[in-house]
Amino acid sequence: MKQIILTQGKLVLVDDEDYNWLNQWDWSWRENYAYRWRNKQDGRGSQFIHMHRLIMNCPKNKEIDHIDGNGLNNQRKNLRICNHSQNGSNRGRLKLNKTGYKGVRIHCGSVIAQIASKGKKYHLGTFPDVVSAAQAYDVKAKKLHGKYARLNFPTLIHYDEDQKPVFNKKEFAWKWYKRAIEGAVLGYTANEIDRNIFEEDWKNEGEI
Repeated sequence: MKQIILTQGKLVLVDDEDYNWLNQWDWSWRENYAYRWRNKQDGRGSQFIHMHRLIMNCPKNKEIDHIDGNGLNNQRKNLRICNHSQNGSNRGRLKLNKTGYKGVRIHCGSVIAQIASKGKKYHLGTFPDVVSAAQAYDVKAKKLHGKYARLNFPTLIHYDEDQKPVFNKKEFAWKWYKRAIEGAVLGYTANEIDRNIFEEDWKNEGEI
């Protein structure tokens, strides 16, 4: 891994094998990405190109997702070609979100978890605190967006070979487990199913 200096004192990470090739140009910093200006192929004016798109030779109708969310980490292992929806799924929480967790908001004193996918909004229920709401969001996000999901707690949940959600029992509090399952997997509100339905599964494997 090597670093290329950008304008405004910013640095971008690149692979060793890409360093000399990329460093032949002067690169600038804009909105947390590295870019440079180049002449258009028809010779009429110029246009800017992002470094990450150049590295991946990205088609015009596709986008580049930075897996770790860092737009200045242009190592190839951190880049993947995707569509607009997939790219959006891996974005962090909005700046206006004051709860600290993606997919969680407080409305009229109630803690609410919600998520949107392909133009459809999912209401995951109301929760006693922002942590349990954030965990419910993670379950649904993983189910809807798979590997592109940006999770609040990345170490709490993954999917097995049969696409069944598996929870890390050491970190995922049992008392919030049933709320996450109810709201995110089954689509019910947090009060519509009794906790005991999933108790035996939790004791055995921690999965559904």
